Amino acid sequence: MKNLSQIVGTLALLEACFACTPSSTPPARAPEPAAEAPAARAPEPPRSRPAPVAPPAVGPVPTECLAFVEHVPACALTGDAHREALQGALAQKDPLLRDERLAPLQSCAAFDPGVILALRAERAPVECGDVIVGDAIAAEVEPELAQILTALVHAAHLKRLVTVAPRLEPPFSKEQFAEFSKTVLADWVVGQARAIYEIAKSGSALVGYARGVVAVEAGLADMRFVGVVRDVPLPQDMASDEELKEAYYSELDVALAPWKERGRDAALVGLKEFAEAGVLRDTRVERARALLSELYGGRRIDRLDGLILPDLAYSTPSDVVQQLAGQLPMHLLLRVLPELDATAPGVLAQLSWRGLPAPVRADLESRSLEPEANFTFALTLLRFGQKYWRASDFAAAEKVLSREPEPRTSRTQLMLGIAQALKLGPRDAAEMMLRGPQLPAGFANVAPLDALAKAKGEWAGAASFDTAYILELAPPQGDPQFWRGIADRYAKAYVELPNPDDKARAREFGSAAKATAKALASRGRPPQPE
Repeated sequence: MKNLSQIVGTLALLEACFACTPSSTPPARAPEPAAEAPAARAPEPPRSRPAPVAPPAVGPVPTECLAFVEHVPACALTGDAHREALQGALAQKDPLLRDERLAPLQSCAAFDPGVILALRAERAPVECGDVIVGDAIAAEVEPELAQILTALVHAAHLKRLVTVAPRLEPPFSKEQFAEFSKTVLADWVVGQARAIYEIAKSGSALVGYARGVVAVEAGLADMRFVGVVRDVPLPQDMASDEELKEAYYSELDVALAPWKERGRDAALVGLKEFAEAGVLRDTRVERARALLSELYGGRRIDRLDGLILPDLAYSTPSDVVQQLAGQLPMHLLLRVLPELDATAPGVLAQLSWRGLPAPVRADLESRSLEPEANFTFALTLLRFGQKYWRASDFAAAEKVLSREPEPRTSRTQLMLGIAQALKLGPRDAAEMMLRGPQLPAGFANVAPLDALAKAKGEWAGAASFDTAYILELAPPQGDPQFWRGIADRYAKAYVELPNPDDKARAREFGSAAKATAKALASRGRPPQPE
């Protein structure tokens, strides 16, 4: 235990040193005498910017990444063929084949410098990003895109940290384990933690999507650190002693708590940046949400995913613009399609799966849309609310849905009821997770959903289910009657829902609510005579 405490103390001291580095600004001094102005010279051409260098603790570049470097940019396209070629490349499922078809487009004048390079690094395995970007970022790449390329390099370095801890091969004694922990393991712990800290600190100076990329990967690395250190095998005499093993892991969990919390906070910062960038579907978002839900089961960030919402009718994209709208990441969408009109037929339906860049969202909010486009936009806003627990998304969805004239369809009433019930909820995922089970006053006003459930229309079953599901987010303490009401709503939903999977969930959740009501009621009963 003492050795572990020393390691943790070393790391705390290390981070304090980083946080307290004194400023290197030199002291003021008297001005020098005026010197003769130098002769005018031609301005130097802009210089490329060096890409971040991996800290020593970062693992080597995986062999499979080297194949991406062999793809040479060599554009031979004219006219509008570049968009068709880009769409065809993005349609490839195999990462290497996709990159092979993307690489030639990198030198096409139709794309701004750095756009295709960023797309290649985005769509390759995360750990390969640095070898694809290379050692330098071209001077002609505009600053925001240069930051994104920088972030993708940092992300690759973070992904190659904390993969597996050094370990002793059994059998080994407590004395050997203590010596190993004090030397080999301590060096690895310090090196890995320092590398994560250094990269995360560099990433915090970035902005927007770029900052989000580094924050999420740093958070994932910190949370991997927790798991990897916990998996270090113990000597047999410790592993077989339950009391000693329990004491060891209890102290270890206390020592690792700062990494778990820092990982959580970094992931939440990243999710906030992704939400503001208009990202709805992204592998980093899903990885961060999955790990947060696993580590913080009592405050599940994915809890709202279980709501029943209407589906969008799938429509096959009819042209290359629609296809690219459904394929491109949000931060590159308007760089490739600067004239994109989200209100054009079919475009919004494709965008709704991946997200809405902030300018596109603002434009849609300012317009009067056709009924089906209005529905698609409102549903997309509700999905943002589900994904990121943002009250502002539910409030925006309510505003958009309120555009539909009376009498409103039952589909609109369902979506409007969900938006009204959740618009006074947590400001975002960070507030939800850090606050815990206590939600703001006024949250979960389900009266409109209850009214729809009683109307026995097409969406009555979904309204019953969603009412129960939302009320469960903030249950009162020790109230069996509340849980009986939840069970009744799920029972009604089970009868009226048409989808077999939804019916099965209603039955499962209803049974759990009944069991909870029964358990709470039994606590309040006086002891029965024998």
